[in-house]
Amino acid sequence: AAEFTAALKNPALTASLPAARTGLPPQRSALMWAGWGVAALFALMAAWLGLAGSDASVQRVVRFVVGLPEARQVSSNFYGNTLAISPDGAKVVYVGRAAGGRSQLWLREESALGPVPLPGTEGADGPFFSPDGEWVGFTSDGRLLKVPSSGDGSPVLLAEPVTRVLGGGAWLDDGTIVYTDPQFYLMRVAETGGTQDTIAAPPGPGGWAFPTPLPDARGVLVSTCTANCAQMAVVAVDLETGAQTEVAADGNRGWYLPTGHVVYVMDGGEVIARDFDLGSLEPTGPTVQLLDQVRVHIGIIPEFAVSADGRLMYMRSDAAQGFLPVRVDRSGVATPIDSTWVGNISSMALSPDGQRLAVSVSDDRRVDVWVKDLDDGPISRLTFEGTLNYRPAWTYDGRALSFTSDREAGRSYLYQTRADGSAVPHPVFPSDTIQVDEALWTPDGRYLIYRTGIADGFRNIHLLDLRDSSYRPLVVNRFDAYSPALSPDGRWLAYVTSETGREEVYVRPFPDTERARWLVSPAGGTQPMWAHGGSELFYIDAGGMMVAASVGASGEDFVVGRQSPLFDTGDYSLAPYHQSYAVTGDDRHFILMQRSQAGRVPDLVVVLNWFTEVEEMMGS
Repeated sequence: AAEFTAALKNPALTASLPAARTGLPPQRSALMWAGWGVAALFALMAAWLGLAGSDASVQRVVRFVVGLPEARQVSSNFYGNTLAISPDGAKVVYVGRAAGGRSQLWLREESALGPVPLPGTEGADGPFFSPDGEWVGFTSDGRLLKVPSSGDGSPVLLAEPVTRVLGGGAWLDDGTIVYTDPQFYLMRVAETGGTQDTIAAPPGPGGWAFPTPLPDARGVLVSTCTANCAQMAVVAVDLETGAQTEVAADGNRGWYLPTGHVVYVMDGGEVIARDFDLGSLEPTGPTVQLLDQVRVHIGIIPEFAVSADGRLMYMRSDAAQGFLPVRVDRSGVATPIDSTWVGNISSMALSPDGQRLAVSVSDDRRVDVWVKDLDDGPISRLTFEGTLNYRPAWTYDGRALSFTSDREAGRSYLYQTRADGSAVPHPVFPSDTIQVDEALWTPDGRYLIYRTGIADGFRNIHLLDLRDSSYRPLVVNRFDAYSPALSPDGRWLAYVTSETGREEVYVRPFPDTERARWLVSPAGGTQPMWAHGGSELFYIDAGGMMVAASVGASGEDFVVGRQSPLFDTGDYSLAPYHQSYAVTGDDRHFILMQRSQAGRVPDLVVVLNWFTEVEEMMGS
């Protein structure tokens, strides 16, 4: 301890530290520098005291916590992993907020005092390192790119199109990258770009996600994901033979460790390990729980990364990973609807009379529809079959609900049931041949507006006339169209499309949607919802702000007026491709799902020499 104190007083020690790189606003930069600086000091002290007077070859496990003020603060179109560590542990890259509100990659080097943004990475998601640590791969706006991890250089395009959700990739030792395309095929491309080869078709009605490398480019660990990832598993894919072996039937994402083990994170935040045979690519022996309380974003994406030299980083979830339904006024002040009601709640729909809220709740690796009597009334479960029942929608009279379900044949079809649960759900369409992922009943009870397709480029909006069961397309083209919302007077259809390369809100006349269209969001937008009075259209912009756009009509034309930002939605759960909030009847409040840890900076737990602990717990 005396030697450590003397070292801290040594001017040479201070002078040897490199100058911090700039690029942040003063207050924000100072806050993050302070967090990383304290962590570095603590790590140095722990390492010094731990090794003093002992055999330096003994690698002691050291833990400390740092704050990441900008991490995971962007909700819209950001659903890949947050963290990546270089193989030697010297660099950390994470997804945070850019100046304009979109996501961006931030780099923190071991020798620096604070993080800096990586230029040209706006809109980035799912970062991963090259085997030599010199490059960072990532996905952005349907593209696979790489950027120098030094921060000196621009991104390089490697492949397109790639999936816009659950982004990321596995950079293998042979200089190729494994990733997922928009139809959830497992693909492979050279680290320099070029021809894209198919490795495996989607497993069943779902797809692949989150590939991580196995040594010597022999294969990858990759997650299987059913519709909406209601069920996930970790599979080892042999790149030489194409063989697929299940590693964990209940894992969200897996990694191979140089200790000879595979670890995976479950949706509850537990980290499980097993021995792993690289010859057969099969797990062996019993499972052992190594950690818990790992944060799992939206119940799907583990905030967890590990380096080849044994450094572990993960975001910690100190509380139950659920959401609290709240009313948020136009200034952003949130009030709990029922303080005792907390759960893993996703999609929602407010009844026409505003007295009941239908929600989807995830529990025990399944999703079901429930109805809550507002505010502090009972909550009733409506679905009991299948594993995925979500995106409820009220009929015009409030007596029934439709919802998407995989209760039959493992695919997502549209079903309807009475709101009081007194009837067995039945298919909305005469035969279960149309996979419907969104539905909207018009206020006059005449039409059903619905969206088909779950893969990028295949989402389209259609119309069913309930009087004669006739169909017609509303927005069908080679670009995605989703999140339909009909104005109270039935004249205008709002929806989201990505035809410009990013999500934008448009409006078309209804039902004659081919006559014209108008752009509502000038700089990106999603999740449109109409005010009950019809004079405003709400949406969430690319930076996560709730926006109120004044709208109206001039003859046969739609008119967009002033756009007013209301509040930041960063503390709320926003799922992709469907509205994640409701508007109250007075148009003065929004019902949103507040994160259980809203308002607090996520803790990043850093563990040095973690492999020592892994081997001890595994009995190696």
